Amino acid sequence: MRYVVCIQNRNLDWGNATHPHGTAFLVGKISGVESLKEDSNGDIRKIVNISEYAEIDVPNCWVGGRNPIAYMKLSDFGLNLDELKFKPVPALTDLENQSNDVSVAEDELAEDQDGLTIEQAKKGLAIGLGISMKQIEIFIRA
Repeated sequence: MRYVVCIQNRNLDWGNATHPHGTAFLVGKISGVESLKEDSNGDIRKIVNISEYAEIDVPNCWVGGRNPIAYMKLSDFGLNLDELKFKPVPALTDLENQSNDVSVAEDELAEDQDGLTIEQAKKGLAIGLGISMKQIEIFIRA
């Protein structure tokens, strides 16, 4: 496959939903597929990497299947490649520099001799994982 179309799923309570349920919101040019480590069920998850993306807004695209992957043609979404405006995916370092959510001075963590605050831990995790601090929840069990 050369392209991936992402469709919003609001049936789950994780992530940052940005579009109505079932709306196709992004077309990505696939640059590679990576295997992750085996999970506790013995399943190996995959990451689909993209080099470029185009934002779209096509409602009612989810076919209702349990499997998160469906093989379709771009024309099934009413999309024409010649009409899409692809942008390069920013490098992770570019995202860190542009986003206040994940910026943290290296010495900020080193200054605190009493350990990390929750906010500092979230910032460090966000940078390391390449995600927004808003996507991190920390639970403490005493």
